[in-house]
Amino acid sequence: MKQGKVPTLVASVMAAGLLLGIAVWPAFSQTTDTSDGEVSIDGILSVVHVDEVDPARSRYEYFVEDVKTKVMTQLFFKLPPKALLRTGDKVRVKGRRLHNALNVTDFAVGDSTDTSGSTSANGTVAAAATPHHAIVMVVNMTGAPYDGTTPPYDATVVSQAAALMFGSSYSVNTVYNESSFSQMNFPGSVDNVVLVSVPYDNTCAYYTISNNADTAAQLAGVNLSQYQHRVYLVPPAKISGCSWLALGQIGNYGSTAVYRSWSTRNDALAYAHELGHNLGWHHAATDPNNDGTFDVEYGDTSDLMGYCCSKRKINSVHSDQIGWFNSGTLASRAVIVTAPGVYVLSPLGSDPLTTVNPQILKITPPDNSRTYYLSYRRPIGLDAAIPSKYTTGVNIHRGRKTDRWSYEIAVLNSGTQSTFNDSLNGISIQQLTSDATQVTIDIGFGACVKR
Repeated sequence: MKQGKVPTLVASVMAAGLLLGIAVWPAFSQTTDTSDGEVSIDGILSVVHVDEVDPARSRYEYFVEDVKTKVMTQLFFKLPPKALLRTGDKVRVKGRRLHNALNVTDFAVGDSTDTSGSTSANGTVAAAATPHHAIVMVVNMTGAPYDGTTPPYDATVVSQAAALMFGSSYSVNTVYNESSFSQMNFPGSVDNVVLVSVPYDNTCAYYTISNNADTAAQLAGVNLSQYQHRVYLVPPAKISGCSWLALGQIGNYGSTAVYRSWSTRNDALAYAHELGHNLGWHHAATDPNNDGTFDVEYGDTSDLMGYCCSKRKINSVHSDQIGWFNSGTLASRAVIVTAPGVYVLSPLGSDPLTTVNPQILKITPPDNSRTYYLSYRRPIGLDAAIPSKYTTGVNIHRGRKTDRWSYEIAVLNSGTQSTFNDSLNGISIQQLTSDATQVTIDIGFGACVKR
């Protein structure tokens, strides 16, 4: 399917939506009206993270697709769900309907429809499938008030999107391939990018936009079943009404299910961030107080799941959570520290086949709170533009193998900030020396530290 042969088609309008829940329940039924005037829906959950231009407005949105009628309904909760919900969960939801939305009063979660990716009780993540095939649908809106300052997307935009997704410099393909030590990639070319048209609607009904784009692509001869990821470049806010930067469905580590992501920016980091949500990650946060609550949700800019816009790769916690250090040579590069002493770390971005040093050190506190992750970042490879604050020495993060978040605690150097102490857990970390190839640290344990 060559670029010049892809016709621009208008898709028929389709409904949008998906789902959510918590607890265990029996077999599916159908949508029913209960005796107290509430509606009960059995369906499939979709969890979408909306990354706003203003990070303070970023949020999760939840949809349920009724298993019988296939009707999509957006869900609203009085309090945010605390469970680790993901797209594909089977749920039973009860609430009061308002137009196409449901104010939730009760919900329960069953098994997931996606059994391709999972995390075992000991925290071992299923190997992330490689390659991941993605299609980008560049969306125009028929009848929209395009003008000279906001023209429709064209073949030039298609070529740009192909380079940002699949090109040889900093692209989705190269950053995931390098970050995963060649365990994951997103191969493709301009053939994986199609230009489609959907009916004009400036309400930013993003599921409707994507459904219409799918229809248009299929009418153009695209076989969508060969793609695990569907990426939609939608028109800017002036046309589409979409004021956000980008958004993506929350997926599952190791999954081979189909996930969607949307962007208003033709930008490699935006695409890579939303695909990171598809792969299972939430955000790279900061917690300088080390109190277990993040201060800034996107504050860790050593990781592409943090703020825009410097080009960089993945931090130690997210690299471990997705399973890139699970086996082979890499398993010996993520070391659990069981004794005090002096340790040497090689940069996280260095070739694990050419270094004898660990690239990640993990320390489990005695209270079983989040594990400490120690790593060393240098401006090498696709980390060349990583902010300099992360290249002075030991990066200290916290996280859980079975979680989706990472928390930056501190970055040490060999001068003014050479030490870190967790007096509650009896853990001390001191940076002794550093150079372009390694950092040397002294780790001390109190009597109560687990070994």
